[in-house]
Amino acid sequence: MAEAAAQLDAEPYVGEVPDPITNEPRHVEITGSDMYAGMFRAMYDETLIPLLPTALTAIAGGDYAIVEQLVQESIPFAADQVEGMTASVTCADRLPLLDPDVVAPFVEGHPEMGALVYVNVAETGCKEWGVPESGGDFNTLLEGDDVDVPIIVMAGRFDPITPPAGTERVAEALGQDVLLFPDAGHGAVTSSECSRDIWFAFLDDPTQQPDTACMDDLTPPEFA
Repeated sequence: MAEAAAQLDAEPYVGEVPDPITNEPRHVEITGSDMYAGMFRAMYDETLIPLLPTALTAIAGGDYAIVEQLVQESIPFAADQVEGMTASVTCADRLPLLDPDVVAPFVEGHPEMGALVYVNVAETGCKEWGVPESGGDFNTLLEGDDVDVPIIVMAGRFDPITPPAGTERVAEALGQDVLLFPDAGHGAVTSSECSRDIWFAFLDDPTQQPDTACMDDLTPPEFA
C-alpha cells in the first residue's frame, strides 16, 4: 500500500469525473493520500475487497485502471445530496462527543491519512454544519435490561466505518451474539443472499431468532 501511495505521489492520476449535479466534467488529481481514502471507500463493496491486493500492486507498477473506476464511483458518492442528510444526523448524534483538537495531531503523525480524515470525520465539519445536538442520554450505551424490543446484530468483517470491535462492544452490552459475515464490508445486511435471508426472516418475525445455518458456508474473501 505504501508503494502504491508513493507511486501516486510521484505521478498523480489525472482525469475527469462528471459533476453529480450538473453532469459537467470536473478535473480531478489523485495522490497517495487520496488513494487511502479510495481504499476506504472500496471496502464498502464486498465485490472489490478481494481485488484490493492486486489493485494496489498494479498501482505501484503504474497501472491506474482501478483508480479510474474508484474515482468514477467515489467522488459522486461523496458529493451526493444524501451526504448532507448523513452529516445532519451524524452531527446531531455525535456533537457532544466530538473533540476537534485531536484531528490535527493525528494527521501530523499519519499524513497519508489526511484526505480520508478530513473528508470523513465529524470533528472537521459539524460546528460549521450548524445542526443542534440530540442531547439527553442519546449516546449512552444501552444494556440488555434497557431494551424491550427484539434485536439482531449483524456486522461485516471488513467494515471500515463501523468496525466489528465496536459492534461486538454493543452486542455484549445487550447480551447478544454478533452475526459476523467474513466476506462483507459495510452494510452486512445486504452483502450476500445469506445475510439478506437472515435479515428478512428477522423482519418477518422478530420474535424468533432466524436460521443462520447458511453462515456455515461463508468464507473469507479469496484475495487476488
